Amino acid sequence: MKFKVSLDRPAKLITVSIVAFFAVLSWLGMLHYFTLARPAMIPLLLLWVIVLSCFLLSPRYYVVYDDRVIIKRLWRSVTIKRSEIRLCRTIAPNEIGALTRYFGVGGLFGYFGKFLSSNLGSLNMYATRQQNFVLLHVNSNRKIMLSPDEPAAFTRKVCN
Repeated sequence: MKFKVSLDRPAKLITVSIVAFFAVLSWLGMLHYFTLARPAMIPLLLLWVIVLSCFLLSPRYYVVYDDRVIIKRLWRSVTIKRSEIRLCRTIAPNEIGALTRYFGVGGLFGYFGKFLSSNLGSLNMYATRQQNFVLLHVNSNRKIMLSPDEPAAFTRKVCN
C-alpha cells in the first residue's frame, strides 16, 4: 500500500526560497560569465549539486508490502524488512525533545538524514513535515522516523 508524504509550510518556504535565490545567483552569474573569471562559477555549480542531491534523496512516498517497508526516493530508496521492525508507533513532536541535525537536511525538500534527539537518541529521519511522526524501532537498534500524511493508517498497516 502506498502512503503519500507532503511538505509542510516551513519546508515549502525553505525550498522555494533557496531554489529562487540560487536561480537569481545563476542568472546574474550567466550575465557576467564572460566578464568575470570563470572559476567564480564553480561555487555556484557546487550549490546546484547540493540542491539536486537534496531533491534526489528526499522522501517521495512510503510503500508497505507484506514483507518490507520502502521509503521511496528518486535516488537510493531505503528498504526495511518488516520482520526487523520491533515496534512502530505514532509520536507527538513534544516527545522528541530537542532535535539536532548532525548529517542531514533540515527543510530543503524535507527533513532527512541523521539526527540526534534529546529524548530518543540517534535516529534516521525520512520526513517531509514536522508533525504526523511515526517512529520505527528496528532490530539493529536503529530508530527511523517517518511522516506519512496518514500516520494512523500507516501505523496500522506496518504493525499488523
